[in-house]
Amino acid sequence: MKYPKQLPAALLLLTLLLCAVSFTAFAGDEPAPACTHNLVFCQKVEPECEQTGCLAHYCCTNCSALFAADDKQKQVSEADLVLPALGHLYSDWMQKKAATCTEPGLRIRSCQRDLAHVDKQEIPPRGHSYGAWQYEVVPTCTEGGQRMHACIRDASHIEREAVPPLGHAYGDWITKKASTCTAHGLRVRICQNNTSHTIEQELPLSEHSYVKTTAQQPTAVKAGYAEYPCRACGALKLAADGKPERTALAPTGTVAAVKCNARTAAAESITWSALKGAQGYQIKISTPDGKSWAKTYNAKTATGLVFKNLKAGGTYKFSVRIYSKDVNGQWAFGPWTKATTSPTLPAGTAVTKLVGGKKCFAAQWKRTNVTGYQLQYATNGSFRGAKTITIRNALTYKALAKNLLANRAYCVRIRTYKTIAGANYFSTWSKAVTVKTK
Repeated sequence: MKYPKQLPAALLLLTLLLCAVSFTAFAGDEPAPACTHNLVFCQKVEPECEQTGCLAHYCCTNCSALFAADDKQKQVSEADLVLPALGHLYSDWMQKKAATCTEPGLRIRSCQRDLAHVDKQEIPPRGHSYGAWQYEVVPTCTEGGQRMHACIRDASHIEREAVPPLGHAYGDWITKKASTCTAHGLRVRICQNNTSHTIEQELPLSEHSYVKTTAQQPTAVKAGYAEYPCRACGALKLAADGKPERTALAPTGTVAAVKCNARTAAAESITWSALKGAQGYQIKISTPDGKSWAKTYNAKTATGLVFKNLKAGGTYKFSVRIYSKDVNGQWAFGPWTKATTSPTLPAGTAVTKLVGGKKCFAAQWKRTNVTGYQLQYATNGSFRGAKTITIRNALTYKALAKNLLANRAYCVRIRTYKTIAGANYFSTWSKAVTVKTK
């Protein structure tokens, strides 16, 4: 059995002697008699940081048997008596030597159970912590420089390096002198690193700046023209044939007194006042409903034109303008007159039935798309002293003539009318038919 080093030396020696005697006594062939224990009390040995301790107990000096301190009859083993080592109880770390950029430092801690037990640990070097770069020699566009930065932990530790030339950093082009159509301009780029470093470039001649200018004023019946001189140098803009480009200016004269001279259901005669010096006239006619222009006709010298094959009852519009040759040999046209509305006469109708009565007669006719009708009757074929009945409802197709002479023959005819812009336009009279009263 191993005992702690702290056992008294006399007790340890006594234990060893007892063990030797016992070994000698039982070394023979005969079995050893039962031991009559001679117990010796062993004090408790406290454990340390790295060394185990031992509980108090009794030890037989004859056979080295171990017994509990509180019961001499209870035999125990060595393991029952061992107290485990306490282990170290270190304090916080204390820096003994500070680390530098390149040299390690040292820190220690002591065991609170035994100050002789000290733990040491190396602190690694902190390394350099350089500040911002600073120029010692500032580089230029064409020459290199040098810069350095110092360690903020130790200003004696300095790192230096060469800086290459910056090179030119030219800005955008700036026009120093604008070009004209006769003189070259100049533009420049300035280096942002050194404003004395510049690049200059000649600018090409600019285009001519032409402006439309009236060279000859138009008259009422004659076209004028405009040319295009350059604002800067006055040179005229040329056409593809190499001659000055000219734009015709239309004559300003306006035709007057556009009117219908005569009309039927299918034709109209439109006239206007002549404009002295005009080389010709254009007249345009609308669609029958007057909503859009349909055709244009030319009249070189005439001041009137007859339009045929028109639609009966159409609301036609007409407009006239003059024309003359311009500087380029093309026709130039004056302004159109304000549209003149001139309807054709409505389509006529015919009496389809006549029935004589006592001092009266009843008439019927074919309805058409008009505003109304006029029924006329007389006792003679020339309709002298005739009487007229106006029917203002286009849907009506019959009428009764009363208070007539008895037993007399009457000539009867009918026509239609259409109201446009407050004016009534009448068709021609139908063929006369005869009816006799009773």
